[in-house]
Amino acid sequence: KLLAADRCNETEKITSERDCNLGPCEGLTFFTSEWKLCEKCNDTEETRNVTCKDKTGRQYQLEKCLNENTTNVPIDTRACATVQPCNYEWHASEWSKCSTECGHGHKTRRVNCAIAELGQIKVVDEGLCQAEKPETKTNCTNEEKCTGTYFSSPWTNCSEKCGGGTQSRFVVCLNYDRQPVPEWCDESEKPDEEQECNVDPCP
Repeated sequence: KLLAADRCNETEKITSERDCNLGPCEGLTFFTSEWKLCEKCNDTEETRNVTCKDKTGRQYQLEKCLNENTTNVPIDTRACATVQPCNYEWHASEWSKCSTECGHGHKTRRVNCAIAELGQIKVVDEGLCQAEKPETKTNCTNEEKCTGTYFSSPWTNCSEKCGGGTQSRFVVCLNYDRQPVPEWCDESEKPDEEQECNVDPCP
């Protein structure tokens, strides 16, 4: 008749599981992959995979490969054979367009301290770049859509005191720097350079 387990004396309980095949396994060998070399700046260790397998490729716990001739598991990490230098450099974007379409303005660009690793540019703290940081802003002059402006001097005195005379003035087309650029102004809009004056008859 089956009884509940707690009805039996625990100290007399028969074991249901035991270790077996405790001797060393034959035909098992350690396999190691190639070292994964240090590729990045600040890498300190190289790694590789270590496995224990039989002739069929079946994998076992690493300890199973230990025997009288092989008493240690092969290492899977080591110091870098070749330490990669940390080459921090300034990387600048293209300059922006000039801030003005006509005249003096400025252009800007992004400048970051970075390192090139595995074909990628990684931005880092600016303090790591030893060289002087390139300018992020510069002056520029743009004349792409410039037009001139007419400027006139005061009228001269009339050539006659009565009966009709003439007076003249100097008219010039100037650019943003007040330099003459006659080709930038529309001639049809040019102010008169001469006019009649004192047209009343003389007494």
